[in-house]
Amino acid sequence: LTQLRTSHVALNKFLHTIKAVNSPLCVRCRVPETVEHYLLSCIRFDMERHTLRLDAGDITVRKLLSSKKCRPHLIKFVLSSLRF
Repeated sequence: LTQLRTSHVALNKFLHTIKAVNSPLCVRCRVPETVEHYLLSCIRFDMERHTLRLDAGDITVRKLLSSKKCRPHLIKFVLSSLRF
């Protein structure tokens, strides 16, 4: 969760800044793969996000990363996405 909060996480936007990947873009959506993109809009994780919304209600990056009530739901989303 700390990595998501700081954006120092294995998403292409960060990996590109440290020259670990050639492109900062999401391979599926072709937009910068940021924490916001991963959590809120990447079509690759629509099913997992649907469950997250059912569990946590309306979601924002700020709410997901700062709310103690959202923490278990965010962890469930991250684990079920198999992205990391």
